[in-house]
Amino acid sequence: MNYSFLYDRLYSYSYYVRFLRTIYRLLLRTVVKGKLVLDVGCGTGESAALLKKLGAEVVAVDPNKEMLKIAKKKYPWLEVIHASFEDLQKINRKFDAVTAIFGPLAHVENVEIAFRNVYAVLKPGGIFAFDVFPRFSWTRLRKFGKNVPKMITFRKVIKKQRIKVRLVLHETREIEQCLKTTGFYVVKKCSLFNYIAPVYSAPRTSLRDICKCWTDFLLGKLLRNSRGNLIIYLAKKI
Repeated sequence: MNYSFLYDRLYSYSYYVRFLRTIYRLLLRTVVKGKLVLDVGCGTGESAALLKKLGAEVVAVDPNKEMLKIAKKKYPWLEVIHASFEDLQKINRKFDAVTAIFGPLAHVENVEIAFRNVYAVLKPGGIFAFDVFPRFSWTRLRKFGKNVPKMITFRKVIKKQRIKVRLVLHETREIEQCLKTTGFYVVKKCSLFNYIAPVYSAPRTSLRDICKCWTDFLLGKLLRNSRGNLIIYLAKKI
């Protein structure tokens, strides 16, 4: 059993991902309908399938060939290209929108290079929609002010299969500065999953606090304060 297979199972059946699909339908339905969209970090095709349901014409890229094989098998209509953020310009096409949803940027060290390459393949006025795991939301989980390293490792055990996934935690100010530097401006910014850092790391947490946070999670509440555990950006090419 390889990582691609496990990833596909997670992203096909996870309640978390079904919930995210609902959020992205709300955010992207007017952005991608009737548009040519490049889906970066498509994995096994779940995000591309979502975009097609929203009315987009989709080209999907991923650096993992095994992921692309699964995506093509599941969705024969999908055009797939073996590429990453670092070599998007080899596609030699211009798109109305670029998406990187369900966490592709968590595998990118140099976001400025990634954003420059996204900018290069977007048409003037094109939209870049993506999400990031902000570093601050995870640091608050650590007791006694211990620092979280930029690279963290998660271990997931499924049927006695252990895999390691390394995720990059970005500073939101780093993300926003890179957007500005590369020629984007932020159209919309919102956050999800605000239940982890402020509640469970608080010195005194009431049952009411916990219930409210989980209610927000289940209702898909988009938080305007952008202090959640997943930050979603819609940025426009200037």
